[in-house]
Amino acid sequence: MNPLKKKFNVLLIVSHPDDEVIWFGGLLSILSRLDYINLYILCLSGNNARSRRKNEFNQIMSKLKCRNFVFLRGQLKRSDQQISGISSKLFSALAVMRLNIIDLDLIVTHSPFGDEHAAPHHIQVSNTIFNWCRLNQVSFSFFSCVQLNNISHISLITNFKLLNNLILLNYSKCTQNLKQWIINNALLSRIWQPKYFMQFFIRNNSKNKMLLTYKSIDVSEHKKSYIMASSPVEAIYFFDASGRNVFMEIVKRMSVPGAKILFPHNKIVRTLLS
Repeated sequence: MNPLKKKFNVLLIVSHPDDEVIWFGGLLSILSRLDYINLYILCLSGNNARSRRKNEFNQIMSKLKCRNFVFLRGQLKRSDQQISGISSKLFSALAVMRLNIIDLDLIVTHSPFGDEHAAPHHIQVSNTIFNWCRLNQVSFSFFSCVQLNNISHISLITNFKLLNNLILLNYSKCTQNLKQWIINNALLSRIWQPKYFMQFFIRNNSKNKMLLTYKSIDVSEHKKSYIMASSPVEAIYFFDASGRNVFMEIVKRMSVPGAKILFPHNKIVRTLLS
C-alpha cells in the first residue's frame, strides 16, 4: 500500500436493493470491517416511497456501518425497461458521497453475462459501468457466480490463506484461451477480458442475516431461485493490476494455516505472471 494513502476507496454499484446481498453480501460484510477500506455503495433503482425496500436497504447499510451510500429514487423497472441515465446518476452519486473520480481505487458491479439469470438490468449496468471506467481511467471489476469459460485461468495460489472468517480459495491470472483468440481475430476486435480472478469462502452467517432483513421478498423462494442467495463462496474478476491490488492488500494480511508452499515447482511461472 502507498504509505501516503492510508485507505482504498471501493465503490459497489448494484441495480436493485438486495443485489448487494445476493451477489456480494459475504465480501461486503468483510470489507465493511477493514480499517484500510473506505466502502461506498450505490443502488441505481428501487427507492420508492410506497415500497418497503427503502427501509430495508437502509437497515442493510446500518448493519454494515456504511454511511457512504446512495439509494436512487424510482420504482423497480420491469426487465424489458432499461435503467435510464446510469452514467449521469453515477456522477451525481459521487458528488453526494464527496468522492472524486481520481480517488476511486476500484469499482465493483454486476457481471457482463448478467449473473445467474442473465438479468437484462445487470448486463446493462455492467456494460455501462465498464465503458465509464475505461473513459475515466478507473479500475473495473465484477462479481461472478461462476468461473468464466471463455478464458483460461492460470493459478497463482501457493497455499490456503485465512483472515478471520475469510478464506482464499482461488487466485488466478486470466489469459485468452484458443477459442477466445479465434473469436477475437475473426471479429477483428478486442473482446472484454479480465486480468485476474479471486474466489473466497466466507465462513460466517452474515449474508443470510442481511438477506432476512429484506422482508418484502420471499427469502425461501430467493434461495431456491438464486444459488448465490445462500452460497458462502463469492468471486470477483479484476481488469487491471491496480484494482486487484486492493484485494491483494487483504491477501497480504492473511495467515497460512498449512504448508507455506504447496507447489514449489510452479514458483517461476507464478513469478512471471503475478
